[in-house]
Amino acid sequence: MPTKQIKLVHFQITKNCNLRCSFCGQWGRKGFFADSVGDEMDYSNWEKVATELQKLNPKPKIMLWGGEPLCCPFFEKLVNMLRSKGFELGLITNGTMIDKYTEILQNQFKHIYISIDGTKEIHDSIRGKGIYQKVCDNVNLITKSQTKTSVMSVITTSLLSQLPYFVTEMENLNIDQLILQDMIAISKEEAYAYSMEMADAFGIKAKYIDSWITNTEVPKVANIPTSAKIKVEYLPHSTNEKCTSAYNHIHIAWNGDVMYCTDFYDFVAGNVKNESVIDIFNNQLSEKFRKEIYQGKCVTCKHCSWKSNKNYEL
Repeated sequence: MPTKQIKLVHFQITKNCNLRCSFCGQWGRKGFFADSVGDEMDYSNWEKVATELQKLNPKPKIMLWGGEPLCCPFFEKLVNMLRSKGFELGLITNGTMIDKYTEILQNQFKHIYISIDGTKEIHDSIRGKGIYQKVCDNVNLITKSQTKTSVMSVITTSLLSQLPYFVTEMENLNIDQLILQDMIAISKEEAYAYSMEMADAFGIKAKYIDSWITNTEVPKVANIPTSAKIKVEYLPHSTNEKCTSAYNHIHIAWNGDVMYCTDFYDFVAGNVKNESVIDIFNNQLSEKFRKEIYQGKCVTCKHCSWKSNKNYEL
């Protein structure tokens, strides 16, 4: 079995987002946040979690995301607190609000991931008119700093036909890296198999999996353009690699729920409002989940580009 050690923690500091992207599993056409209920964690809740994680040696890295993390009303206060406790920080953002936090993003983050879905026409068709140019202008505000910047893009049929041109556009942004990943496309049969696994192993009704069901076929990628200016990396879905994420990664959701996947929300190991995040990481439910995933019993794992979180390098 892999060594168990918390190396990376995702803080989903808000479920709210200022965009409504058509494909999004959170807020898209069938997004699971649209009818979610409950209160978001407040600043004191996150501070408590940070104090618990601070006791670990070495300290884990922390990735802030949402929703859109820059929509969080206490974003700057939270960042300053985490940095004062010695945590290295990363950020996943849609890029539309970077201009409101340019200084703190340049000075307090080691790595910022920005979502851009393709060329101007592709991106705006998904996220809204004028969003592409807004994001590009904002990215240029932070690429002059020491913060590493990566653009993340899901490969669609439209993007695949425009890849060489898109790579050139990203070179002009002076980013460090372009990450291309396969699209999550769950069939009805896979959703059923996942639901049965959650029910049989954990007694859970998988109420969120339908958000990922689509008839869209995942494009087959033959060639990835290279670049002399930026690193271009393609992260295909892997059907063979075992996922070790649950052994070294925690995802803390907007409401305090602890899970081990940032996309599929049905399994919950506990809630940090009620118990220590360290205790949850070590509880019997978490141990059972690790074994189930590591043994390849979860069908959705083959739709993941981020197994073991090895690509989230701060």
